[in-house]
Amino acid sequence: MTLNAATAGTTLGLTATGGDLTLTGPVTGGDVTLGASGATSLGKTTASGALTITGGSIGFSDISGASVDATSAGAITGGSATAAGALAIRGGAVTLNQASAGTTLGLTATGGDLTLTGPVTGGDVTLVASGRTSLAKTTARGALTLTGGSIGFSDIAGASIDATSAGAITGGSATATGAIGIRGGTVALDQASAGTTLALNASIGDLTLTGPVAGGDVTLGANGRTSLAKTTARGALTLTGGSIAFSEIAGGSIDAVSAGAITGESATATGALAIRGNTVNLGQASAGTTLGLTATNGDLTLTGPATGGAVTIGASGRTSLTDVTAKGALTLTGGTIAFANIAGSSVGVMSPGAITGTSATATGALGVRGGTVTLDRAGAGAALALTATNGDLAVTGPVTGGDVTLGASGRTSLGKATATGALVINGSSVGFADIAGGSIDAMSTGAITGTSATATGALGIRGATIALSQIAAGGAATVAATGGDLALTGLTSGSDAALSATGVARISGAVTSGGAYRVIGGSVTLGDTGIVQKAAGEVRITST
Repeated sequence: MTLNAATAGTTLGLTATGGDLTLTGPVTGGDVTLGASGATSLGKTTASGALTITGGSIGFSDISGASVDATSAGAITGGSATAAGALAIRGGAVTLNQASAGTTLGLTATGGDLTLTGPVTGGDVTLVASGRTSLAKTTARGALTLTGGSIGFSDIAGASIDATSAGAITGGSATATGAIGIRGGTVALDQASAGTTLALNASIGDLTLTGPVAGGDVTLGANGRTSLAKTTARGALTLTGGSIAFSEIAGGSIDAVSAGAITGESATATGALAIRGNTVNLGQASAGTTLGLTATNGDLTLTGPATGGAVTIGASGRTSLTDVTAKGALTLTGGTIAFANIAGSSVGVMSPGAITGTSATATGALGVRGGTVTLDRAGAGAALALTATNGDLAVTGPVTGGDVTLGASGRTSLGKATATGALVINGSSVGFADIAGGSIDAMSTGAITGTSATATGALGIRGATIALSQIAAGGAATVAATGGDLALTGLTSGSDAALSATGVARISGAVTSGGAYRVIGGSVTLGDTGIVQKAAGEVRITST
C-alpha cells in the first residue's frame, strides 16, 4: 500500500497484510494505527491520541502522539519521535535523531545497535540494546536506565542513573539528583555527579575519570587501573583497582586499596583515611581521625605534610616522609625510614634499616628503633628511647625527655641530652657535648668522651677509656675507665666520688666531694698549682 497522505478526525488505521506500507506525505488522526508485514515507511505522522506502528522494518521522518508505540523485528530508523505521554520503540536495531516523552520513554534494540544522534528526554527513560547503545544528550526527569553490549554518550542526566554493559562504557558527563550506578567492562567518563550514592565500576579493565567526581557515598573500582582527577564524597569514598591514580580526593572517610601502585597529589578526610597499596606515593594526606598509609610490597613516599588523629604509616620498603603530625599516637615502620619533622601525643618509629630525620617530638612517650638512627633533635614529654640495633646513633641537636635511654650497637654520638628522670646511654663508643638527668648511667665497651655530665642524683660512667671536662652529681659519682686512661677536668658530688682507671687516672681540675673521694689507677695525676681537690669524707688515692 502506497499513499501520499492520510487524515482522519478520529481513528485512522492503515495496514498492509502482504507487503509494505508507504506514506510519502503527512498522516494525521486521533488514534492512529499503521502496520505492514513488510516495511512500514512514513513521512510526518501525527496522532492526537495513541500512535501505534508495526512492520517488518519501520522508517519515518517525524512521529508524534499522545502516546507512541512502535514495534518491529527488523530495523527502526527515524528522525524524531515525540509523545505527550509514554513512548516505546522496540526494533531489531533502532536509529533515531531524537526522542521525547512526557512520561516513560523506552527504546530497545533487540538484535543490534541503538543509536540516538540527538537529544532524548522523558520521565523514566530506559534505553537498551543487545549491541551498542550510542547516545547524545539524554535527560530523564525520573530514572534513567541504560544497557548495551557497549554504551557511549555525550551527557546523561536523571533523578537516578543506572548504566550496565559487559563491554566499554564511554561518556562525557553523568549527573543525577539521586544515585548513579555505572558498571562496564571498562568505563571512561569526563565527569560524574550524584546527589546521593555514586558507584562506578570497570569489571574487566580500566576506570578513567578525566574530570571531577562528586557524590554522597562514592565507590570507584576497576579490575585494571583506576585513574581519577578531583573526586569528592560527602560521605564515604571507597577506591579499588589494579593500580590507583588521582589528583585530589576528599571524603567524610576514605578507603583506597590496590595490589599495585597508588599515586596521588592529596587525600583529605574529615574522618578516617586508609590507603593500602603495593607502593604508595602521595603529595599530602590529612584525616580528622585515624590516618593509615601502607605500602605492602615496596616504598611509601609522602612529598608533603601528613596530619591526623592516630597516624600509622608503614612500608615493606622505604618510608620517605616530610612533616607528619598526629593528634594521637604516631607509628612509623619501614625497611628504612626518612622524615623531616614528626610529632604526636606518642611517637613510635621502627625499622631494621636506617632511620634518618630532622626532628621527632612527642607530648608523651617517644621511641625510635632502627638499624642506624640519625636525627637532628628529639623531645618527649614522657619516656624517650633512641636505639640503633645494627650501627650508630647520632643526634646532632638537643634531646629532651623524662626517662631517656640512648643506645647503639655502634657509636652513640650526642649533642645536648637532658632527662628530667633517668638518663641511660650506651654504645660501642659514646660521645656527647652536655648531658644532664635526674640520674645518669653511661656505659661503653669503647671510649666515652664529653664536655659535661650533670645529675641531680647519682652519676655513673663506665667505658674502656674516658675523657670528660666536668662532672656534677647531686648524689654519688662513679667514673671507671675499664680498659685504659681516665681524664677528667673537674668534679663535684653531693656524696661519694669514686674514680678509677686501668691506665692513667688524671684529674686535673678542682674536686669537691660531699662524701669520700677515692681515686685508683695504674698511675694517678691530680691537680696542679692552685687547684683544690677536697672531700667531706675519706680521701684515698691509689696507684697500682
